[in-house]
Amino acid sequence: FMPAIETWLLATGSPAAATDTGDGSQEMQHGPGQACILVIRIRPARHLETHFDRFHQAALLYGGSVEQTTTEELVVHFDSQDAIYMATCAGLLIQQLARRVNDNISFGGTLDLPGDEPGKARKSASYLASIAEGDLIFAAGDRGIQDRVELQPFRHALVDSDRLSRVTGLINQELLDSQADQLVMQG
Repeated sequence: FMPAIETWLLATGSPAAATDTGDGSQEMQHGPGQACILVIRIRPARHLETHFDRFHQAALLYGGSVEQTTTEELVVHFDSQDAIYMATCAGLLIQQLARRVNDNISFGGTLDLPGDEPGKARKSASYLASIAEGDLIFAAGDRGIQDRVELQPFRHALVDSDRLSRVTGLINQELLDSQADQLVMQG
């Protein structure tokens, strides 16, 4: 990572905290983990291929592990103390990048908790991402992020949307905007 990006990551309240080891180096300490998945759909598929490195870097900034499942879909796995928030930040950053690099990119994203049936959760999140039409959907209630993330109800005729929210941004959006600017300039 570039030093500025590392600084941004640490400023976001990363789940890892640095502890001085006494010899001038630092060791990362992780708290108890939680899991979250972020499914991203980028259409047309050629845009995912063209901008894959940017999207991948955005996911890595927040500790995500990227898996490309189809030519237009990424599944990003998060497993950390603050996985839901980290996944939300990564999803919003990818959404910002998609808007900034090409006006013809169709973005859809969904955040969910894998729970006891990770395959079912991934399949459901994939479907929601395919109908999201520019939105980042949160499919797990507010789960402790409501004080850091702006949420609105999500409604769609094809799904029972009682437990779905649309993520409209972070309470502190400036950091995410700066990260998006930096990643766009890298390409």
